[in-house]
Amino acid sequence: MSGAQRPEILIAALAFGTLALASSPARAEVEFSTRAGLWSGTRLNQPDEGLFARAEIWMRSTTALNSVLEVRTEGWVSTDPAGDNDAGIEVRQALVAAKLGGLRLEAGRDVYAWGRTDRINPTDVVGPRDHRRLVDDENDNRRGIATVRALVDVAGGELSLHWLPEFRATELPTVAVPGVEDVHPDSPEQQFAVRYERFGAAFDWSVSYAQVADRTPWVSVAMQGGRPVTSLRHPTLRMFGGDFATTLGPYGVRGEAAIYDYDDDDLTGVARRRPAIAVVLGADRDFPGQLNVNVQGVVRMSKSLPETPPALAPVALRNGTVQIAWRDTLTGGTVRVRKAFAADRASVEASAAAYEGGGRFAQMRASYAIRDGVRLTALAERFEGNAATLFGGLKNNNVISLGVRVGF
Repeated sequence: MSGAQRPEILIAALAFGTLALASSPARAEVEFSTRAGLWSGTRLNQPDEGLFARAEIWMRSTTALNSVLEVRTEGWVSTDPAGDNDAGIEVRQALVAAKLGGLRLEAGRDVYAWGRTDRINPTDVVGPRDHRRLVDDENDNRRGIATVRALVDVAGGELSLHWLPEFRATELPTVAVPGVEDVHPDSPEQQFAVRYERFGAAFDWSVSYAQVADRTPWVSVAMQGGRPVTSLRHPTLRMFGGDFATTLGPYGVRGEAAIYDYDDDDLTGVARRRPAIAVVLGADRDFPGQLNVNVQGVVRMSKSLPETPPALAPVALRNGTVQIAWRDTLTGGTVRVRKAFAADRASVEASAAAYEGGGRFAQMRASYAIRDGVRLTALAERFEGNAATLFGGLKNNNVISLGVRVGF
């Protein structure tokens, strides 16, 4: 197990030790899940990988210490989470929560998943992901981060203040930039967010502001000792955005938008443009026979930066591709069709996504519940497009997998 994972072991020991010492079986709800799968390749964007097998054990718990305090935990251990022959452990949640009337105070590590649109969420800048993970549910690749937050009931909704003292990067396929150091920000304790949310009504919505180090890395080149040194940087990102979800007749309608602001001096010279505005608008509808169709449109606008030196053009191209900012304005869309059978005991889902000039992505997913708590899954993913495009550059990530999940 790598040295970078030792903090995970310490956090896990503290979380589960607290749970064992401070709770009794009658006051703790503990769930386990076992997941195993066989994969035709990895998500490390490498060719000719062969078959990979991996197994994971997940645990989550909620423990009421008394009428005020509650401890929530969730994490997993895996034999080979990314198919690189290295075992892994992740503490996604290790949170102590105190409820004081309309005020809630929470501290520890937790998963952030902001946004109401389907899979593409412009406001979701706080929580990192690990896109190398061999998972058949993309929510399982979310990573937890340390947080101290206060949540209070205000005007029929919830106002939350978040201090985010831990930085964790979104992990991309390692072969994209081999042997390059990922330089984390010097002052992660300066990260924070504010959010107001209304939910549980006919019209749900939220507005949020976050100032964080960009989880998605930017390639940066600097001269050191007369030679170029390449690294991955995480400039400060400020996001103001909002989302909504409602119904109009038989349609479910969702929208989400965000405005992005960077310290442009950090990106000048290694990027031609950077994200400025992203908007997603979508609708879904249920049809007879347990059929659901979901369609979304995406618009992204970017701010142009000073001209990139010719020698750094490949770096700027790579940054524009990863950050979805290769044009001043570009459009895209997603479609997802899901057919369920026998009261959702089995389902088949097909989805696709495309960006203008960015290639195409398609996914097929099927599941079948053998019995309660035991589910078989099958997954196939395909990337298409020019090698320089967002999806076309990931053709080596085309995979097929078969898996089984026991538990949640």
